[in-house]
Formats: sequence, C-alpha cells, structure tokens
Amino acid sequence: MICLSVRLSNTVPDAPCMHDGSFATPRDVNRHYSELNEERPHADGQRILKPLQLSAQEPSDLAGITREHFHLQLALARQQRLRRQACLLRENCC
Repeated sequence: MICLSVRLSNTVPDAPCMHDGSFATPRDVNRHYSELNEERPHADGQRILKPLQLSAQEPSDLAGITREHFHLQLALARQQRLRRQACLLRENCC
C-alpha cells in the first residue's frame, strides 16, 4: 500500500522532477526508485535507500494517483478561495 506524503501531494503532476529536473515526469521518478541501485551510496556515504521493485505497470499507476490527488487538491483550494470571496462580499463576513 502506498500512502501520499505531504511532499508527494504537493507535486505538480507533469513538471520536471527531482532537485535538478533530471526526470521529465513522476512516472520516470517512480521507475528510477523502483530500479534503484542499492550499492550506490547516498550523498553522505550511507546506503539508506532500497529499490521499490514496482511492477512494469505500477510506476504509471502511482503517477496517475499522484495526478488525481493533485487535481483534487486544486479543486479544494479553488472551492475554499471562492467561499472566502463570497464571504467577503457579504456584509456579515465570516
């Protein structure tokens, strides 16, 4: 089971990804972490990451979940903004 973290939920669905933009899509990032080389040390020399070992379909599925979650968050933010604007237009503001 994969849970969306705050970082993942604030991800733009098709923007260049990673700190340096080295991956074009979240699917590419998912595939990278699925096939991660365990022997390659982290920047500080530790081996802290393990490959996710996703199936061939799962990187795309996870990217789709991320995209759907992103659009839901946009819709909720838009709805909250509209409520605040409507409230400000009324005399008895919230």
